[in-house]
Amino acid sequence: MGRSLRPTTSLVLGALLNIVGDVYGVRFLDLFAGTGNVGFKVLEKGADMVVWVEKDKLLASAIRERLKGMGINSGFVVGMDVLRALRYLYDKGLKFDIVFMDPPYGKGYVERVVRLIRRFSVVGEGGWLIAEYRKGDVDKEIVEKEYIYGDTALGILKIDNIPKEE
Repeated sequence: MGRSLRPTTSLVLGALLNIVGDVYGVRFLDLFAGTGNVGFKVLEKGADMVVWVEKDKLLASAIRERLKGMGINSGFVVGMDVLRALRYLYDKGLKFDIVFMDPPYGKGYVERVVRLIRRFSVVGEGGWLIAEYRKGDVDKEIVEKEYIYGDTALGILKIDNIPKEE
């Protein structure tokens, strides 16, 4: 596998679910999905749809197999780089209530993804963009609210130009 896998800890996953509250009926986008566990937990809690974006072919395949094995038809995997996937999802007209990203730490992905989401808006009106990152790694200008768990932070990020849906 091309990158070292750093799964979201159960503490941070629990915190994420507490932050977002009731996910019943939401459309959830899991960027840098890894094993897909965050998306599966959200499905288990009642989300209408989950889309996983994971470029690693083995990990993407494992998520697909897990979906198939569970008989879940309310989600799919986009097996490509997040930066390309956002344009792909935008071109498909998909909008999400919650977009969660857990990119590799220290590589500037959070800021790049925020810029792309501002361009290719896949977050529906009133939706949230949430990132997991190493504390101190993200420009505070884009963080609306931050929750700290040891060296890990969960940030609700600012999205300034989401167009109004008509």
